[in-house]
Amino acid sequence: MPSGADAVVPVEECTSSTLQCPPGPGPGPDPGPTVHVGGEVRAGQHVRPVGFDVAAGEVVVAAGSLVGPHEVGIMATVGAARVMVHRRPKLALLSTAGAYTRPLFCAT
Repeated sequence: MPSGADAVVPVEECTSSTLQCPPGPGPGPDPGPTVHVGGEVRAGQHVRPVGFDVAAGEVVVAAGSLVGPHEVGIMATVGAARVMVHRRPKLALLSTAGAYTRPLFCAT
């Protein structure tokens, strides 16, 4: 949440409009789009603490997992700002003339 914010209002409870200021001297330039919040907003409304849906000690991403957007999201949910990762190893197989041998047996 942005610094200083203490509540969340779902977009379904908001409407938006663009106010048009008449030309000429006035309070200032056109304020542009405006968001109107319907109803009262209480501090803490729709705000969940970090890790509220995960039990203490529960593994959310197992070691060795491929890390994608979903894994990043769940790690952020539990407050894991930094995690140790490594790139997937790359493998190259080069064959030289000396590497060719006759098979010991042939499957038919």
